[in-house]
Amino acid sequence: MNHYGQPDVVGRLKKLFGDRYGAEAEKVLEGKEDIELMGAELGLSPRDLLYIFFDVEKEFSITVPEEDIAEGRFKTLNGIAAVVYKQLEKMYENPA
Repeated sequence: MNHYGQPDVVGRLKKLFGDRYGAEAEKVLEGKEDIELMGAELGLSPRDLLYIFFDVEKEFSITVPEEDIAEGRFKTLNGIAAVVYKQLEKMYENPA
């Protein structure tokens, strides 16, 4: 088992949103982990999602695969967490 459980990743992602958009962003995301971030309810812009993309790569020291973006896995909080978790598992299975 690795050091990054799914709940920990989601918590860290919420903190990233809070750090970038203010503490209220963390509260807004509570219970909305499966809602599209650029949808009407949350209303992030593509630029916002791009900032989060770079924040995620930096925070977790990973590279988000292009296919995860193209296939729509980077559009909800839980989707992003799954992408992060998959990359972290790869890192722990194949340490450099």
